[in-house]
Amino acid sequence: IAAKANLLRAQSTGDWTVLNLENDATLSLMAAARGRLLRFGRAPHPYEGAYVEGEGTSRRLMVRLDGAELSVMPVADLPLPGEHNLENALAAC
Repeated sequence: IAAKANLLRAQSTGDWTVLNLENDATLSLMAAARGRLLRFGRAPHPYEGAYVEGEGTSRRLMVRLDGAELSVMPVADLPLPGEHNLENALAAC
């Protein structure tokens, strides 16, 4: 977390900050973001960033940016199993 905090201190307003909504440590860093803040999490949320929509086999990776929502891909199509890999994919969106 200290390394992420250092990165945020070096950012300018033209940079991007991508943080996990489901991690208490990164939640504490959101106020320090100088750049555009994108949040990600496995549950739908009202912020710009990535989330998962749907249930079971119909779950999809979604991205919200500039008021538009985009369906990226079905979660079932991720080549690596596990919720931690799902969070990695959300961060990459």
